[in-house]
Amino acid sequence: TSQESKAVYTSYFPEYSWKPEYQVIDGLNRRKNVVIVLVESLINAYSHHFSGLKGYMPNMDTLASENVSFIKYHATGVETVPAIYSILTGKLFFTELDRDSRNHHFEFDEALPNLMKAEGYSTYAISSSVDFGGLDEIYRDSGFEHLYDTYDPAYNGAKRYHFNSVADGVLLEHAANLIKGFDQAENPHLTLIMTASSHNPFLNPETGKQGYAEVISYVDKEIGKFVRKLEENGFFNNGTLIITGDHYPPGLDFAPGEVSRYGEDLNRVPLIIVDRDLGQKLFNTVLGHDSLGSIIE
Repeated sequence: TSQESKAVYTSYFPEYSWKPEYQVIDGLNRRKNVVIVLVESLINAYSHHFSGLKGYMPNMDTLASENVSFIKYHATGVETVPAIYSILTGKLFFTELDRDSRNHHFEFDEALPNLMKAEGYSTYAISSSVDFGGLDEIYRDSGFEHLYDTYDPAYNGAKRYHFNSVADGVLLEHAANLIKGFDQAENPHLTLIMTASSHNPFLNPETGKQGYAEVISYVDKEIGKFVRKLEENGFFNNGTLIITGDHYPPGLDFAPGEVSRYGEDLNRVPLIIVDRDLGQKLFNTVLGHDSLGSIIE
């Protein structure tokens, strides 16, 4: 009973008063369009908003400070496949056995795209990379009906980088144009965008300079342009944008003393939610990629 729950709760946490479990906010049950931007190799330590340390992400920092942000949000692992699997399914990805026997250990029946598709959503996954780590299969098994990848004609003639990807600026411009069309369809949509430019070797496609600060500044600039394009196209009239990182940047070298100075910020990734109905909020709740689907729902 609620009274028994209250007694148990207050016995363990006497400093807290009992509060209702749920709060209903008018207007939040609309079937909004949802766009998730999963930024390659993004960590809190290079964001002033999320860590108070380095400030190489002014556009994302502004978005975070003006909207909803989670400053203790953790990636699951240090690779893309575990991150995407956890985000889409709400399950953790722990072992090499999971990787080597994917069909036996990965479960997709309750994956976010499948659940939203059952509610009448159209589902899209957009990247510019070749299929690596079985990602295309994961996208399909989890319920994405439409995939856009390195073979998309929109990328013809564009310079190619690691994983045969194009620069994130080209990817995000194409994604914004696609989303404009998705927004005009009869059904709402769930769209996942996976960037690539900030993967090791951390090469800025515009300047040719190498370094994590160099490339994450470029990606941040392109994220800012992408958000402004969504705004111009009216996406936020009935849309929610989620920006997060897949994992810590493997191969990133830190100067002596930085590891101890940055501490847990090396393991955390930004989480930003832009939604006009939610306003500005900052959460200190400890969460991870396996919680993102629940936040969206």
